Amino acid sequence: MIFCLGMICLGAVALSAVQLFTGLAEAGEGLRSLGLSYDVASQFSFPPENFLTLVAPWFFGDMKAHPYWGRCYLFEMSLFVSVTGLVLAAYGAAHGDRLTRRFSFTLVVISLILALGAHTPLFSFLYYCVPGFNKFRGSTKFIFLAALFLAMLAAIGFDRILKRGRVPRALMAGALVGGILLGGLTLWLTHATRATAPGAWWPGIVNVVQTSREIFQQMGVPSSTFQEPHFAGRAGVLACQSVLLGAAAFFALALVLFLSNRSRRWMPAIVVLALIELFAFARSSLTTFDLARTTCPELKQVLDEHPGDYRILNLHNPNSAMTVGAQDISGDDPGGLLRYAQFLAFSQGNDPDQVKQDIPIKNAPRFFKLMRCRFLFRRDGSTLVCKELETPPLPRLALVERCRVIPRRDEIFATLTNATFNPLEEVILESRPEPWPQLAREKGTVKLLDSSTDHLTIEAALTAPAVLLITDSYSRGWRARPLPGSSQARYEVLPANYFLRAIPLA
Repeated sequence: MIFCLGMICLGAVALSAVQLFTGLAEAGEGLRSLGLSYDVASQFSFPPENFLTLVAPWFFGDMKAHPYWGRCYLFEMSLFVSVTGLVLAAYGAAHGDRLTRRFSFTLVVISLILALGAHTPLFSFLYYCVPGFNKFRGSTKFIFLAALFLAMLAAIGFDRILKRGRVPRALMAGALVGGILLGGLTLWLTHATRATAPGAWWPGIVNVVQTSREIFQQMGVPSSTFQEPHFAGRAGVLACQSVLLGAAAFFALALVLFLSNRSRRWMPAIVVLALIELFAFARSSLTTFDLARTTCPELKQVLDEHPGDYRILNLHNPNSAMTVGAQDISGDDPGGLLRYAQFLAFSQGNDPDQVKQDIPIKNAPRFFKLMRCRFLFRRDGSTLVCKELETPPLPRLALVERCRVIPRRDEIFATLTNATFNPLEEVILESRPEPWPQLAREKGTVKLLDSSTDHLTIEAALTAPAVLLITDSYSRGWRARPLPGSSQARYEVLPANYFLRAIPLA
């Protein structure tokens, strides 16, 4: 038995190896390799009030007709598995096969506790005491596992009903009581949400959510909307409607269970009811957008008129470059490399040791040429303004005949930003290269024959040792190997200028 379980684990590792080991390598030198601060790691914890989504999934709004006004993002903060599924899961947890239900119920409880994250004392212990736990945020993702095991409990409960051949009266009564309780809650909420006097609890609840640090406006309600005089009332109406629909689902389930008790032919209707609930919820949460809105004709026109291998900086929409096939120097990238992010933070006057995923770019200093940045885009009213930086960007490949060895990061940054430093004539390395570069009577040549996200094929011809500078981000995973006709048996990839790549050439 133990051997078989071990083989299952090894098989899972083997199947996921292409992602697992790549992910581990990336995590070792990514933005989170040094760990996240407690404030960042505790973000996106499942809010306790969102347990209401078990029976009222639209209580805080949806992704479509009514903007979500709860904490964080609805697609990560909903536990809805259908009212039918919830009732069946409760029955399965109480009356299913002992071993199976204990396993599923235990994992539901563990997943929910972990999903609550910073809302429980356990999170602090895990953050400070469990190695690697401080490198992640978004503990609410454990909700996905909780939903899976709730579905398993629901299946256990339904299987139990099928084997018994009839529906227990206690289950019907439970569904009926659930509907009555939610109906009463609807009446109470209807009265409470109409109260607008100072000190009324419903506007106070809305205000507490709005003033929390966990409101993200990209996919929710803009902060200005919270200030509208009737917003709390509209949110209350939506909450009442959602609770009322939950009550209706309980009553519908009670009816189906009653009919199933009279005739087994009605039992498939239990599953049909659950599917209807889930379909309605999914349909209301399906958001779409016009693909044309993601493209920028003005930006694309500039790029078409100026072809080349360079990067851009779009202050208006930092994440838009991929929509026009361009390369940018910054954006929302949780998997960014730490060295690159530290230099980018330093360029904006921020502490490189406190670098975060989101690095606000306020200006484009002259040493952005190290990143091959050529154009800056920003909005001036309704017009997209393009500015070509005064300092031309470095080429992707360059042969440099002089180098300096500086092992400390802060010294490297100070040298790179010095007005006298010329990156085309000198490169900064962190260890002595072999061979050491020399001045040549005749300048060598280098060209890129082929490239993709995973490889570069480079041809270089030179009469004296030099350092090949590649203005792409350095990563320990890069390897250089000789092609037929190469004059060297082996090559070494080194960090250049702290965040770029260098290969010493003989």
